Amino acid sequence: MGFARTVEAALLLAICQAGLCYELADFGLIGFSGDGRYLAWEQRGVYDGSGFPYCQVTIMSVPDNTVLEVFSTVIDHCEPFPADQLYGTDTTAGDPVLPYEQTARSMALSEARELMDSLGIVPGDTGRLCVHHPLTDLTPGQRDVRFATGMYGPDHPASPVFDLVLENREAAGVDEETMEMWVVPPVVLYLALVERGTGRETVLADETGTADESLYCYGYGLRDVTTWRDRYVVVVLRRSVPGFEGPDTRYRVVTGVLPCFDPAWCYSSTG
Repeated sequence: MGFARTVEAALLLAICQAGLCYELADFGLIGFSGDGRYLAWEQRGVYDGSGFPYCQVTIMSVPDNTVLEVFSTVIDHCEPFPADQLYGTDTTAGDPVLPYEQTARSMALSEARELMDSLGIVPGDTGRLCVHHPLTDLTPGQRDVRFATGMYGPDHPASPVFDLVLENREAAGVDEETMEMWVVPPVVLYLALVERGTGRETVLADETGTADESLYCYGYGLRDVTTWRDRYVVVVLRRSVPGFEGPDTRYRVVTGVLPCFDPAWCYSSTG
């Protein structure tokens, strides 16, 4: 990236931070199916341009990392709430939510219920959380992480150890018209698992060279790594995209099958 582009990007982010002109979505992992093959997750928030609460529930096939359906709801007739009624009381959604945001969430979940039930998705069956980086974690170098799916005790992994490699690769062939919207060159995703000791690599996503603009973003950051019974892996990514007055934060979920190892290997059911 050239110096001028770097200055433009820094200035854009500084202006947005000073004016709080961005929108940060919330993420929730709803649950797996009983066999782990299907997954439901949600992102929700309030649009920075309109102020309308929204929720999107996404149903995925885990082994082949495909989206089966997205159920979206927007509440476009909101009235301001008094300060003492600002947050709802629902504790199942993770972070506190605005009452209208909770309404959007309930509507999206209601629309998704039939498909979730048909696939055997169980809300609350969220697998094992192996890595978590909330937005408040400002530790540098979070793109490359190392994890195991279980532990016998401190420094004693109960499974093979994986390196998760996350790379933001500059999108290829971006034309001038697209560049005007992005200001700085957009990136695409490369994501892989590497087994330590053997070096065996499992590529979860490689969008190098893609011309699909829906995959472009300013950058990806790691939020979560979740596994389901040592069989499947779910990687939750934050992605920064153009918003109403500045970059907005949305989420993307990449799923896959953990590499197959010796069936005699004993995985821990704890940790």
